[in-house]
Amino acid sequence: MTIKNKYLLPKIDDIFDQLQGATVFSKVDLRSGYHQLRIKEQDVPKTAFRTRYDHYEFLVMPFGLTNTPAAFMDLMNRVFHPYLDKFVIVFIDDILVYSRDNEKHAAHLRIVLQTLQERQLYAKFLKCEFWLQEVVFLGHVVSRVGIYVDPKKIETILQWEKPKTVTKIHSFLGLADSKAVGTYIESHTYACLIGWYYGISVVVPSPTVTPLMVKSRMLVYTYK
Repeated sequence: MTIKNKYLLPKIDDIFDQLQGATVFSKVDLRSGYHQLRIKEQDVPKTAFRTRYDHYEFLVMPFGLTNTPAAFMDLMNRVFHPYLDKFVIVFIDDILVYSRDNEKHAAHLRIVLQTLQERQLYAKFLKCEFWLQEVVFLGHVVSRVGIYVDPKKIETILQWEKPKTVTKIHSFLGLADSKAVGTYIESHTYACLIGWYYGISVVVPSPTVTPLMVKSRMLVYTYK
């Protein structure tokens, strides 16, 4: 039985609030981040598993455990605690360095890289980006002019074929239903939650849904 770690992940809204006024960005992605966190020797046997080839135990934090994100987030917050919300944002294994000008950014980036070196945390160079005017971070595009959702994330919705059957309409409504974005809502504020349900009431009002439940007939609402 696992006791769930109650360590809270940062709210995305709060993270982006810190970026006001920033003009230069660098993104650092840790290499197999969870594997850089060692497991205490006395807990290693708890990770045991068997294959048809042999018996194995993890010496480092494996992916997929319920407490892995919280444990790693706790580590990263302790590592960068002096710099958080000043010029560094951390979300699990994603690190964003932000500054108001190039001169400050050089100093901030040096501090972050030195901190990683001192703590023996290693980045995957191919996934790191430096000295950017615009950066994709946590599914959003961040720049000096503002923040907006990454167009690639909503491309599927924009290209969604007009539903012409009950099954396809149910499929789309399931995508738009609050349950489909439950995790997203949980990480947002109460005001955001109210805004979400208001939006749903406008996009999918109940009179539109109700006729679909009648098997003897089907009424499809579309736009020309």
